[in-house]
Amino acid sequence: MFKCSVCQKIYNTKVQYCDCGNDEFEEIPATKDSKSYAVNAQQLISWLIFGICIIISAWIWFGTDSPKPNHKPLPKKEVQNSQYIPSIDNIWDSTPAYNK
Repeated sequence: MFKCSVCQKIYNTKVQYCDCGNDEFEEIPATKDSKSYAVNAQQLISWLIFGICIIISAWIWFGTDSPKPNHKPLPKKEVQNSQYIPSIDNIWDSTPAYNK
């Protein structure tokens, strides 16, 4: 921003001559408002949910360990299932399944 050194009029861009006819200007640094940017509620809620998701995923990834068993598993016993299977000749019957 520029301010005329004679009449103190402020211009956003540098002009060659002021309305009073002066050609000397002082450069004024731009002042920042107390509200540099406005955050609406929807964007704030979105960032909050995103942050919570990141925290929960980091907690699950790094913070929790599965419990380790303190005992050794018992060895499995091999079960032998032996049954007598009769030969097919004793069971086979040459009669038809049904009569027409």
